[in-house]
Amino acid sequence: MGLPEKRRRMHKVPENIREQSIQLFNPTIVSLGPYHHGKPELSRVESFKNDCLDSCTGGHVPRRTELYNVILQHIVEIKSCYADEVETFAKFADDKAVALMMLLDTCFIINFMANSLFWPGPNAQLEQININIPDNNDNRVANNTEDWIDFFGLTTSIQSVSTDIFLLENQVPFLAIRLLMDLLYDPETRTQLLERFIGWVISVDQNTRLKIPRAGQEAPIHLLEAFWRVLAIQISRKKKIAQIQSPLSSLAYSTGAPYQSVSNLKAEGVKIYKTDSPCLWDIKFRPGFILGRLYIPCRQVSYMSPIVFSNLIAYETSPSTRTENVVLCYVNMMKSLIQTPEDVKILQTKGVLLNKFADDEQAVQSFKEINTCGFPRFDTFRDIRQGIEKHCQKKRKKWLSILYYKWIAGFFFLLLAAVRTYFTVFPP
Repeated sequence: MGLPEKRRRMHKVPENIREQSIQLFNPTIVSLGPYHHGKPELSRVESFKNDCLDSCTGGHVPRRTELYNVILQHIVEIKSCYADEVETFAKFADDKAVALMMLLDTCFIINFMANSLFWPGPNAQLEQININIPDNNDNRVANNTEDWIDFFGLTTSIQSVSTDIFLLENQVPFLAIRLLMDLLYDPETRTQLLERFIGWVISVDQNTRLKIPRAGQEAPIHLLEAFWRVLAIQISRKKKIAQIQSPLSSLAYSTGAPYQSVSNLKAEGVKIYKTDSPCLWDIKFRPGFILGRLYIPCRQVSYMSPIVFSNLIAYETSPSTRTENVVLCYVNMMKSLIQTPEDVKILQTKGVLLNKFADDEQAVQSFKEINTCGFPRFDTFRDIRQGIEKHCQKKRKKWLSILYYKWIAGFFFLLLAAVRTYFTVFPP
């Protein structure tokens, strides 16, 4: 399999960005891929990765060997996905050690995706998403939910592992995931599992299936990019498609005023509506004669939000990524819209925000904690911002006009009343 001449690579988070908020970029539970492999504080999960491999193979040795061999056969291409390849893999004895690490980490991810969707049900729930369960255990991915609970605990197993899987530096190449899933599932089931996992992460609904868009002919380089594409690339519309081949269109800095808060916009006659699409390009503003309408996709806000959004932004700003800064611009917009707990309440009422915190103030703080990497406000949503500004200016002018004419009318009414009173008292 030949390599393209200009290939995107997987990078570490730049040090100047990492230093701003290191806790947003380092794994706390599990290491995936080479960057954090071997760290003592993450070593506890290494034994559980073997359990995940057994879950993927039914504990059958020939099946384990088959999965290992397919990774080893593609190890040169897998390693080439990482920037600074020599330095990145210097800690490993040889390619066989790299292949074993990739096998265990990829099986961990696949097993986590399956258990996330079926949580907390037994194996029988696999049938609910049409994953075939052959009678022969040698060829299935078992649902070992109880093992996950026993090892991680009921809360940690989903929440903390979820954040680690979406860290920029904690990725395995999407190629490795596809190679193993091709052996474990039929094509339709493989696609459905990936799309439903992404749908679950975005919508918190196990039944939501979100197609992962392609950018040109390139597949995602890792799972985080697949997640980014669902958020940032339109599938059905030709207008404003975030193309990986067109990185410069969003680099114009915003010179206008920032967005007003939701509460202020409400006072200015702007109503908030939820869009059905998860894509951030479907944020739009529709002016009206009296009321304007701002459409925003629904998002949940939780303790994961600062971590996931910060890593998506770090991905957008990584070398050789060649994407538009859609998530960065969305986060900057939401930071302006959400200033107080009252803003959170309004967005919740409109179905735009699903607050997983105990109170609304925590949701406000969650958006403030998202690391925008020190970049200025890019103007990807320039048309939306300008449309809101024009609407508010016209509305102010309209009310000033109304007040002006009411004042003039009132003045002449009072003048006429005074004249009539005068001639009544002092007839000519």
